[in-house]
Amino acid sequence: MKHWRKRKRNEDRLELRHEPKTVVIASPMMDMCHTAFCTSLVHLVARTMSDPDAQREGLNVTFLQYGTSILPLSRQFLAVRALECKATHILWIDSDMEFPADLLLRLARRDEPIVAANCMARRPPYHLTARDEANKQVPTTRDSTGIEKVARVGFGVVWMSTDVLRKIERPWFDLEYLPDMGIFRGEDFVFCEKARAAGFDLYIDHDVSKEITHVGNFGYSPLLKRPDSVEASE
Repeated sequence: MKHWRKRKRNEDRLELRHEPKTVVIASPMMDMCHTAFCTSLVHLVARTMSDPDAQREGLNVTFLQYGTSILPLSRQFLAVRALECKATHILWIDSDMEFPADLLLRLARRDEPIVAANCMARRPPYHLTARDEANKQVPTTRDSTGIEKVARVGFGVVWMSTDVLRKIERPWFDLEYLPDMGIFRGEDFVFCEKARAAGFDLYIDHDVSKEITHVGNFGYSPLLKRPDSVEASE
């Protein structure tokens, strides 16, 4: 497997240990995507391809998107296309995420096959997606740093080696009905269970997570305004 590492402790530079990485940035999306996502993507590609070490080592980056109302199908299609492109890694980024320009370079330093961002849900009660073995939220706070092993995590932002796909039977992404709760488990959590069963550990990067925003729409209503603030705002 190909790895990145820091060249020197005091330098924010990357060096490939063996062959260069071929990365597919994969984004499931429908007819439109958020402006914040588009802006972040442009900055990410520009930052990645202008990095001197990435240029020297021949880092290849391809962007793929696929849109359908069936999210597991979108992820499955993009994963297949990544393998067809002979990608060594996939950087999954949903089309409603805002992220730093050096996201790919930072995640590429990690040796683990799966490293994700601990993203927040867009709807109340605004849970974080990372879960431990007891299915409790794994918090990312101001003091959190480094990486932490988790049991499950959402696929808003995920760095993944394609070796994981080669060791898991298809379908990689699927919905699972939970009869006791009367709900479906999402395709991302289903994938996490399959990856763990195949012997892969899952990690979240707390430092990256603190710079990720899950962009959504908010419904405004007169009832949200405090009565004592009406006069002051007029």
